[in-house]
This record gives sequence, C-alpha cells and structure tokens, in this order.
Amino acid sequence: MKDEKERDAREKMAEHLEQLQQEACYLVDLFPKRVPPDRSEAFWAAERFFLRGKEKRALQRGFLRIMMQLACYYPCRIWREENGMDWREIPLEKIPKAVKDFEKDGCGEVQMLLETEDTLLILQEGTLCLMVYQPSQSVLQLLEVLAQASGFFLRRAEEE
Repeated sequence: MKDEKERDAREKMAEHLEQLQQEACYLVDLFPKRVPPDRSEAFWAAERFFLRGKEKRALQRGFLRIMMQLACYYPCRIWREENGMDWREIPLEKIPKAVKDFEKDGCGEVQMLLETEDTLLILQEGTLCLMVYQPSQSVLQLLEVLAQASGFFLRRAEEE
C-alpha cells in the first residue's frame, strides 16, 4: 500500500513537472537575445567554444550557483536524470555532484521545483542556458539580479 501511494505521488509530480514545461519559459542565457539565423555559423562556433573544457565547467558552475542561491530563498525539490530515463530525487547538497557527473556521463539533466512559487528550473548537459518555467514575479526579480551578477542575461525564451 505504501509503495503504491509513493508511486502515485511520483507519477503525479512527474505529470505536474511536464505541465509546467508547457508554461511561459525564461532563459538565464549567455546571449541577451536570440542569435539571428544569418549568424548561425558564428553561433555554432561560439557554442563549441563555450561547451568545452574550462569554459564548459565555468558555465555549469555559474548556473549551479544561481540554483543554489535560489534554494536559499525558496523551498525546493530537486531531481536528477540518470541513465537517460530514470529520475531520482536528490538533496540540495548533491546538485554539484550531479552537474559534475554531466561531464563524465556526457548527458544529464537536473530539475529544481521552487515549491512555493511553482517555478521549474531545468539545467541540461550541452546547453548554453538555464531554463525557467512559469516564474513568479518574485523569482523573475531575483533571477534578474543573480543572472546579471553571474554574467548572464535573463530573457523570455521566445524573444528575438
């Protein structure tokens, strides 16, 4: 009975997290706006540069710092993708290891739900941004400051 309740709760949470990904999305990004299509060659060169070695680690640490800072203001739950399909809830102090494992595994994702704000953050291996779904005004205001202090930009995902 207990296992069934836990499974139902996990399934319900998974559905909720998927629903949040259909809501308004903001990006904590390296770029202040979308790179124009006619500059795609330059973008791919920049992406290759930023997703290698020290640059990649610095980028991931920047996003990690923002997630850790947000956790100081809002209660949160965190999940880590394992093996490309399994999800496991992890404590806050395990986020740095999960992000470090991205490099070793070559793939991965960490999701953080800011419970009181019903805001979802997603950090994926191999991306130049931190995705933020359905941010409240409070989260947006704080993210603006944190992103800027870390050398990033905060923008709506669909902004040109």
